[in-house]
Amino acid sequence: MTAAIFDCDGVLVNTEMLSAEAYRNVYARHGLTIEPAAFQNMLGLKRADTLRTLPGREGGVLPPEAAPELSAEILDLIRAKAQPMPGIADVLRELHVPFCVASSSDVARVRLSLAASRTDQFTYSRVCYSVLVRLRAGYAGRPQMTQTAGAPMQRPPVTESL
Repeated sequence: MTAAIFDCDGVLVNTEMLSAEAYRNVYARHGLTIEPAAFQNMLGLKRADTLRTLPGREGGVLPPEAAPELSAEILDLIRAKAQPMPGIADVLRELHVPFCVASSSDVARVRLSLAASRTDQFTYSRVCYSVLVRLRAGYAGRPQMTQTAGAPMQRPPVTESL
């Protein structure tokens, strides 16, 4: 292996579980219940897509105006409960190849997730945000991620998701 690229949510930080908790809380405040299996199918999707398609057990979806409430709930839970995924600090500490973090989450959320979980001590200046890659490179993100990781350009690493 010549380089590694880590996703943030659910790989470095336990934010997927916190997002699920936030969705349950906000849906409940709107009289809806989320089935765990339904939410599992939404992992990795953009929040707007999830809000449009994740039904409550009662049959409805959250109204669009609930999106800011959900965003605030997610950030509050990250501030209060974010933890590094089990064993990831040891992996990052012992990693002897260039690496970076790639995420499709918004910049503020990724920064908060890494800081609140204290994984930022390993990832400082190694984060590649897909929203910025799309703006700078027309979404030809692999070269920029390779540069962020410090890997040779002729052997770009493969990433699971971006």
